[in-house]
Amino acid sequence: STKNIGKVLALNTDSDLDNELGIPASDLKTQITAARLNGGDRWSCVAAPIGAEGDWPKALEMAQQQGFSVEAVVITKPVTSGAELSTMHDAAIQLNNVYGRRTFVMAATEGLKPVQTWSEYLLTQQDITQGLAAPRVLVVPQLHGND
Repeated sequence: STKNIGKVLALNTDSDLDNELGIPASDLKTQITAARLNGGDRWSCVAAPIGAEGDWPKALEMAQQQGFSVEAVVITKPVTSGAELSTMHDAAIQLNNVYGRRTFVMAATEGLKPVQTWSEYLLTQQDITQGLAAPRVLVVPQLHGND
């Protein structure tokens, strides 16, 4: 997102995403739009726009300090390794241990590249989760643009 970086934003179906997240397209705005369309008239979320460095743990902790309690944490920047998923799992466990909040993490993974076969793509995705035990985390391949 290009706007409100470092802030925690409470959004709902009436929120103007261009005003809250900036006019240019962003992965965060795309995923929030998809969630809002899927969620119906009572949909709401908390968004924490972060910079290119992707310091989501800091944003997650800041949301906790501001009193937000969420069911799911969604990381829209695609992960590329099991180590990233393991860190997300640890963060979910930490939320439960410190705040008593049972959450799960949805992590985006990159979609199919134009030069990639489906078989190659499946192997790439399998490499991310191979041998990993992280029951509080799931991956969502970005295959359709509104995942």
